[in-house]
Amino acid sequence: MKKTALLLITAIILASCSRDFVNTSRNTVIEKFPNLVKQNYVSGIEDMPVYHGFKEQEGAAISYDTTNGRIINAEFYSPDASISDVKLFYEATLPQLGWSVVEPDIYRRDGETLELNITKKNGHTALKFTIRPSIS
Repeated sequence: MKKTALLLITAIILASCSRDFVNTSRNTVIEKFPNLVKQNYVSGIEDMPVYHGFKEQEGAAISYDTTNGRIINAEFYSPDASISDVKLFYEATLPQLGWSVVEPDIYRRDGETLELNITKKNGHTALKFTIRPSIS
């Protein structure tokens, strides 16, 4: 009986510690990627999240369909986003959305190729999405 009670108490303590660890790591992820809480998406790409704090570059979006598939260009900018944080976000997020890594910043899914271009431009971090039909 004493062993059972001791095991039960130990299990409760471990479960409590485990819960605190999970909550702590979840909060760290949310602090690092606040866009997990409130998400914006690229127009024309219904499941493509835009990293938190980026604004769409007016007049830069292009979207049209061809006989081989769609072509979409969208550009965003942020005054304070870190290039490394943005890259890390998309490296973690895109595979969960079905995109396979072809090479750094280039992904493929369902006959389409996505290219991300993340740079510094005029003191801002620029983020450009280009989707085009994949060439077999």
